[in-house]
Amino acid sequence: NSKNNNQKYWKKLLFTDLHVSSKSLDRTLNVLKKVRELSCTELLDNKPTPVVFLGDFWHQRDVLHVRHIDHLLKEFESWKQSDIETILIPGNHDQVSIDGTVHGIQLFSLFPNFTVATDPIIDKENGLAYLPWRETKEDQTMLFHNLSKQLPNPESSIHSKWTVFAHAEAKGAVANGGYRSTGKFDLDGDTSFIRSCYLGHYHKRQQISKNYWYIGSPYEQNYGEMNEPHGVAFVDSNRIQPYFVDFDDLPKHHKLIFPFDTSKLNLIKSNDFVEIKATKEMMRSKEFVETIDMLPKSIDLRRVLINDTQFCINQNETVQGNNEAIKETTQKDETTKNKFKLDDFLETYIKKNEGNGLDKNELLYLGKNILSSVKEPTIVPLGRKVQIQNIKVNNFCGISNELELNLKDEEMLNKMILIRGQMGTGKSTIFEALVWCLYGNTSPKKQSTSSSSIKGDEVINDSSNSTSVTVEVLVDSKLYQIKRTKKRGSGAKISINGLEDQQIKQGVMDQQNLINNIIGLDYESFRMSIYLGQGSISNFVTDSDKRKKELLSRIFSLGLCIPANKIAKELRKKKEIEINELQKSLYSFESSLKTWRSIDYLKQSNEWEESKISNINNLINEIKIEKEKLEKLSNNQISYNSNNNEQPIKMDLLKNSKEIKEFLNSLEFKKEQFFKEFNESSNKTNKKLNENKFKLSQLEVNIKQNNAELKYWLDYIDKQKCNQCGQNIPDDLLESNRKDADTKILKFKESIEKQQHQIFDIEHENDELVDKLKEIEKEFEINKKLNQLEIQTNQITLQEITKQLEELSKNEININFLKQSISDKESRLSQLENNKDPFKEKVDEKELNINSLTTEVQSLNDKLKEAEIKFKELEFWEDGFNSNGLPMLALQSVVKEVESYANEYLSKLSKGQLFTSLSIQDDELSIDIFELDPETKLAKPRSFNQLSGGQRRCLELSYSPFALSEVIYNHSGSRVTFMAIDELTNHLDSSVKPIICDLMRNLQEKDSIFVIDHDVSVQSEFDHVFNLTKENNKLKLNLL
Repeated sequence: NSKNNNQKYWKKLLFTDLHVSSKSLDRTLNVLKKVRELSCTELLDNKPTPVVFLGDFWHQRDVLHVRHIDHLLKEFESWKQSDIETILIPGNHDQVSIDGTVHGIQLFSLFPNFTVATDPIIDKENGLAYLPWRETKEDQTMLFHNLSKQLPNPESSIHSKWTVFAHAEAKGAVANGGYRSTGKFDLDGDTSFIRSCYLGHYHKRQQISKNYWYIGSPYEQNYGEMNEPHGVAFVDSNRIQPYFVDFDDLPKHHKLIFPFDTSKLNLIKSNDFVEIKATKEMMRSKEFVETIDMLPKSIDLRRVLINDTQFCINQNETVQGNNEAIKETTQKDETTKNKFKLDDFLETYIKKNEGNGLDKNELLYLGKNILSSVKEPTIVPLGRKVQIQNIKVNNFCGISNELELNLKDEEMLNKMILIRGQMGTGKSTIFEALVWCLYGNTSPKKQSTSSSSIKGDEVINDSSNSTSVTVEVLVDSKLYQIKRTKKRGSGAKISINGLEDQQIKQGVMDQQNLINNIIGLDYESFRMSIYLGQGSISNFVTDSDKRKKELLSRIFSLGLCIPANKIAKELRKKKEIEINELQKSLYSFESSLKTWRSIDYLKQSNEWEESKISNINNLINEIKIEKEKLEKLSNNQISYNSNNNEQPIKMDLLKNSKEIKEFLNSLEFKKEQFFKEFNESSNKTNKKLNENKFKLSQLEVNIKQNNAELKYWLDYIDKQKCNQCGQNIPDDLLESNRKDADTKILKFKESIEKQQHQIFDIEHENDELVDKLKEIEKEFEINKKLNQLEIQTNQITLQEITKQLEELSKNEININFLKQSISDKESRLSQLENNKDPFKEKVDEKELNINSLTTEVQSLNDKLKEAEIKFKELEFWEDGFNSNGLPMLALQSVVKEVESYANEYLSKLSKGQLFTSLSIQDDELSIDIFELDPETKLAKPRSFNQLSGGQRRCLELSYSPFALSEVIYNHSGSRVTFMAIDELTNHLDSSVKPIICDLMRNLQEKDSIFVIDHDVSVQSEFDHVFNLTKENNKLKLNLL
């Protein structure tokens, strides 16, 4: 830029957010060298262009490293020799005190060409203002407001408005993660006195209004800044638009997915930072190792293990040509990210099982209806954003009197805070009191348990008879106050202020459920994602495999599926009964309809008339014939009454006939008794045989099982290895285990011998029963034959008597029969001649009945079809709510999500050396650990107990709080903006500690993060450090 003959012309070279640290020292020195060369190349009045640094020179607060300073002083000596006029503005990472007067770049003011803006520098002669960082919103706003009270010198300044250089947080600016700042000063106010403003603080280069710019960091500092332009900027008095100079040759960050992004390997240069994602199987492949070997040796390489689901997502993105395939897919998996409750898995389960041809909407509605019928309490968050605003502790455990933690204070809001203090002052107790107030529990004393470490009256300070803890919680815009009190010898009492009338409950469990809804988390979820007390970080990783699965199942309400399965089963049974009743009714109505339709009344009318005439003619002929027979019989009738011998013979015959019939009846009765006795004896014997057969089969099964157990223990002794895991049994346990095995072997042998004796006894008994059955059958056959012979003899005698009687009464009977028959037929003839056709009136009745039955059949068919569909839907959900249905689908989804987050964080903490995977087998959820082998460059399995203390700590942290907290928030639907961790940095080396702090600082939607730690080396990573002291038996938090 030229002066354009304007003597007031000025030009500045701007850069910002250098963040000097051990990790970035080489890159920052390179940046400073480039800035120096640019300044000396772009001359102004034959002098280097003045440089303005816009803040955040250092990365770590409150700590300066001698080696860093030595290198920087050497570089700035070159600046001095080149006479580069420089103004350094302190940023928030540089300042130590809240008022900004103590900061880490003051030492550079010793160079004569350097000016440090500890306080605002107002250059009225040129209309330039240099504003340092101020911590509070009011102080930062005031710096800009003060400029409106004064104007540049019109005689010397080219502009009548201020050109501002500052380190500040403007409303609406975008951070790396896409977070839009609420700001410490608002651009919507009066800015008419500002010509242009060039800012440092946010690393993304951006224009946030017509005359406000963030210059952005000069180099990529992390993976969140990749694919964005980075460099420095020139500004001058001729125009407000900065002229940016990109530093494209500085190290860059790359994210690759193996094997899809191998074509991008040629973009990687020395000293670049590379993250490469691959599945466990691919990391073991020869191709993967060869790919790693192709990369430049001096790069910073980080490997990230992904599961098959993420691999498929990334594959689809790559195949479709999506340039965003290398984004953070592990944390943006849409199949799980938006799953906030169990209901949301219903649709996924329906799609997975293709609904069995049923209406998917109806299935979804029914599934939700069944879940809503479960009476067990579930957490229904009252809002999305949960802010813990105040904690007031009174005489709780080691805290005597009252201590208040106001999270709304400016010193704590939107800050990462370290609490330090001497041992026993009560640092941990503050947050244990928070947990006790919300859930009535404190952190477990032992791992693999959820029982409270402090119980009953132990929560009351020794010097008091009661304790109380009050917590104020803001849920969205609704304020709730939760207070839990306890007196010695009495139970705890809960009061909740801020509830609506319909929410007020009286029972303790009702109130606890309300608190769970207010916070959006239960006790287990809270202690794994919000407050991790001493030792709690390792709970999830070191829990048993079964407990890990139970814990995840309980956190995500998968236990609701058990009662839901019972409800579906009961409804299905009721529907099955209803279907059977409908089928019976339908069959009855269809049969009636078929009968009515088969009737032809016209045809029947003709047939009836023809039948009538035929029947009349037949009757006339029959009457005529019978009269002729009667007349003949009457003429030939022998009068037995006139013969004195006939009557006694007939009486004797009748008497003998009667006696023989009675005897025959007795024989038949006797025969029935034989059959009955035979059936009872044979049935009883056969029943006993069948029972013995069943016993034999059971004994054979038991013997088979005992033989299998016997073989198991014999193998156990022979191999001297654990039959479950295959590992050799230690010598100190071998003898003890051998004794146990010998005892069990003897036991199984005795059991087998006993069962074989039982088999022998039963088989012997069966032989006797078969012989007995044969005797019964033989006796039955003899009695049967004798009885049959007697019956036949008497039947012959009876037949002879009957024949004689028949001969005697035959004529009499025939005469009487003919008389009666003739009378009946004459009566029938008269009736037939007078009968009318009944079918002429049946036609209308038939039509009416057919219509009525058709309607009824159609209605029953519709009801049956609807019932059968509902039956299939209930059957679908009975299987769906089974342990291998919806719960397994939901748990697998959650497990994949937990694994994805854990590997993301673990890759950062372990610098790509450790990986982990979760697997579900029956009732167990196991964690497999892998470490990169430096020689083979392959991931090899590792035992948790074989890892170093630091490695174990990194693994524990990656799961709890980082991975689990993110997944819990995703699924609960609400996010608590508070986190507290006790003993964060145990076992960690100095290179990992800043990484953990950075991860915590970048956690989404956290208003306040508290860490209790005694490690002085990490103090610089925190926004504020509070010291907890005890003065006059009272605790006090002092801001350092």
